[in-house]
Amino acid sequence: MKNEVLNINFFLILFVFFTLLNRSDSFAQNFYKVKGNIKDSTKNAIQNAEVSLITGKDTLHSKTDTAGVFKFMNVRSNVFLLKVYASGYDMLGKEYHDKTANPEILIPTIHLQIVVKQLKEVEIKGKSQPVRFKRDTVEFDALAYAIHDRDRVSDLMRQLPGVDIDRDGNASYMGKTLTKIRVNGKDFFSGNVKQFISQLPAGIVGKLQIIDDYGDVANFTGIKNGDGSKMLNLVIKDGMDSGDFGLLSANYGTNDRYGAGLNSNLWRGSRQISLNGNTSKTSGIGGNLKSTDVSLNYRDNVGANTVLSGAYNYGYSQNSLRQQSYLKTVSPMGDLFNISTNDVLSKTHVNNVSANLNYGGKGNLLQIGLRGLLPRSSSEVQSMSKQTGVIRQDLSTESLANQNSPNLSADILVGHQFKKAGRNLSLSLSAGTALADTREGLDNDINYYEGNSLIKDSVLNRLIDIHNRNNNFGINLTFSEPIRIKDDKRSSLDFNYSFSSLTTTNKQETSVKNHNTVPLMVDSLTSISRTSFSNHLFGLFYRYSAKKINYSTGLNIRPNKLKTFTMAPDKNNSVSGLNVSPVLRFDYTPSERNSWSANYNGSNTAPNINQLQPVRDIRNLQNIIVGNPDLKTSFTHFLNLNYRHNAPDSRNSIQVVLTASLFQNQIVTNSVLVNDTLNSFRQETHFLNTNGNYTTGVNYYLNIRLADKKYSLNVKGGANYDRRVSFSENLRNIGQAVNLNQGVGIQLNQKWLTVTTDANYIYRTNQYSISGVNKDIVQTWIFTADSRIFISEKFKAGTTISKTVNNGFALHAVNPLIIGGYVEQLFFRSRILSLKLEAYDILNQANGLSRSVSGNTTLETKNELMSRYFLISLDLRFEKFGIQ
Repeated sequence: MKNEVLNINFFLILFVFFTLLNRSDSFAQNFYKVKGNIKDSTKNAIQNAEVSLITGKDTLHSKTDTAGVFKFMNVRSNVFLLKVYASGYDMLGKEYHDKTANPEILIPTIHLQIVVKQLKEVEIKGKSQPVRFKRDTVEFDALAYAIHDRDRVSDLMRQLPGVDIDRDGNASYMGKTLTKIRVNGKDFFSGNVKQFISQLPAGIVGKLQIIDDYGDVANFTGIKNGDGSKMLNLVIKDGMDSGDFGLLSANYGTNDRYGAGLNSNLWRGSRQISLNGNTSKTSGIGGNLKSTDVSLNYRDNVGANTVLSGAYNYGYSQNSLRQQSYLKTVSPMGDLFNISTNDVLSKTHVNNVSANLNYGGKGNLLQIGLRGLLPRSSSEVQSMSKQTGVIRQDLSTESLANQNSPNLSADILVGHQFKKAGRNLSLSLSAGTALADTREGLDNDINYYEGNSLIKDSVLNRLIDIHNRNNNFGINLTFSEPIRIKDDKRSSLDFNYSFSSLTTTNKQETSVKNHNTVPLMVDSLTSISRTSFSNHLFGLFYRYSAKKINYSTGLNIRPNKLKTFTMAPDKNNSVSGLNVSPVLRFDYTPSERNSWSANYNGSNTAPNINQLQPVRDIRNLQNIIVGNPDLKTSFTHFLNLNYRHNAPDSRNSIQVVLTASLFQNQIVTNSVLVNDTLNSFRQETHFLNTNGNYTTGVNYYLNIRLADKKYSLNVKGGANYDRRVSFSENLRNIGQAVNLNQGVGIQLNQKWLTVTTDANYIYRTNQYSISGVNKDIVQTWIFTADSRIFISEKFKAGTTISKTVNNGFALHAVNPLIIGGYVEQLFFRSRILSLKLEAYDILNQANGLSRSVSGNTTLETKNELMSRYFLISLDLRFEKFGIQ
């Protein structure tokens, strides 16, 4: 009893001691310490911003450091006015009243908006720097590039070094697709890059930024994992960050080509509402496509720091396509060659709905997202495949398939920034379920040959039912503890834990049918299997940030387990793995002229259900698939090195990217030829794990400005080496591929004329270690020239010419010369109405010839369709910006 009383007294004394200790600072403290940080709209720190703190009759002054941090000591009151001024940004004044009674007042991050004043454009244009390199951002000054009346953002982006926009309007930077668009650092409508760079006028843009995006967790905590994706951010000119814009269009052309659409957008800062509807029929190398699309997007503030957004989209497409393909498979027993012709008719209906809630304020973050997807598709395929080489066989196939694949997912992200600067915590949860029900009818007619003589024909009709369900769950926890914060130098210790689980259940039933009987199930081709893959990640690393240098280093430990269950108990398996890899991220930016970065990361990849289930998949009778339940998880090491330089005097720039990937336990194919009942062979593909696969590559982009905005020279190129290990007849087969590309282009920008020319050369080789296999060499030359001629304020014309020369392809195809052009007349004083006459591929030579190499197979394809068209279109464009 006495000991219990002593223990209670001891804890009471400790409680009182720590309470008094925590209170002692406040008893002695007569002043407050105020601290905060200032960033631009893209969350980059603003240096040397002037900050004034006014309380009563006292005014204190401070400047931000290189990390954008400011602080005031000995502030007499917790009620004060902050005024912030930074060159090139809107001045901000805001009153604060801190009610926490904490002697250290932490101001939420202050975001300043950039100012690009119209009245001073003449002065700015002569001094504008075309490109600036920052840590995770490449920034282009729109004033350094030529912009014509009615140009869209896409027209401006075509002038930017390293940016590529294809004929379909998809944008990429240094070979990586731009996945999202933001405006002034904030989410913009649906975030669809292709849609809004074609709608927004280039004249309202002050700067364009290509940003390495690591996700919302990284934006909140500063902890960046992986390689990130590329995002486009548009910094809008002052006073132009709201408005109404849209397009009403209609067109009609040859080959029963037509289209009509309405795109309407209301933009009032955070309030964004869009309604879009389009229907069209087109023809080209991608097929004869009919499509209808309707979408509605809504985004608005529902509180001081809360944004609610939602979207609905319905899409329908019908595509018919004729395609020729050539497939070569190497084997020690002799090569296999398949030449096939496929006629495909596919139809797809998709309903897509999403809702998101975002809250951010006072150091807290909450995001909730819900998404539902309901796709329904059908396809009809007629194909004829002639197989030669070690096996001589003709296969005629008629396929009819239907699939329903609903999918539902949800995620939640919670984050908190503690009073101690730099200390933060985030937790995210995600879950989803996806169902895919497929019914496919296959009617095959097979001819077997011995030499050139037909020895047997066979008819096989099957009905295949596949029921597949995927359930996934994930959790991610990050915590950052600051070690030291002094001036512009910061260091922290970061911890990351994540868990992901994917469970796949697959049921496949195969029945043989004929026209007179009920389908009869084949037990040996029926399977029920379930796989479960769980992956943990424990990460601990040290992060350092200063004015010119940033780095993080540490260790990731990834235990994982893969379980496989099948109808055959002896095929059930459980495989555990453990991968340990370093964490390395390094950024060195001595100035806006130069930037160096290095990043290493690793990731696990689990085998899919088709690679695991041991039952034969005979949907393709010329290549039967057999899974392997003993497969292990593979691991990929990835290294990325970047160097970027620009010269302010000449305004030239160069960018160089080096990449390397090494694969452990990679899942590869083993192609074997198995004896059949006709004393011939059939091909089967099996799977196994192996090492020895890696790739290395380098790409560069050089931009030389010859006469301010009038001329520029672009030189780009790259080299890639790919070492692939596969197996054939259980023998190790090493494939070595070398890809070289070199291009040069010239851009001419005059008031009345713009011309863009490019010449590109691509050299590709592929060699296998299997004896007797010759090296494949494919060479391609591509020459293009596009022009726009501004004949008057309301009349312009354009031309497009491209010539492709291919050498080394197995498929015969014309080296296409594609010629096209247009004339466009604008109407009314506001020029909101345009009439365009357009012609494309006048000689009708486009063929979409392509080539890919995987394992021990080489695939070539080309499309056979009418690509020539003549089109008349009428567009009514309405846009007004600066609406308050």
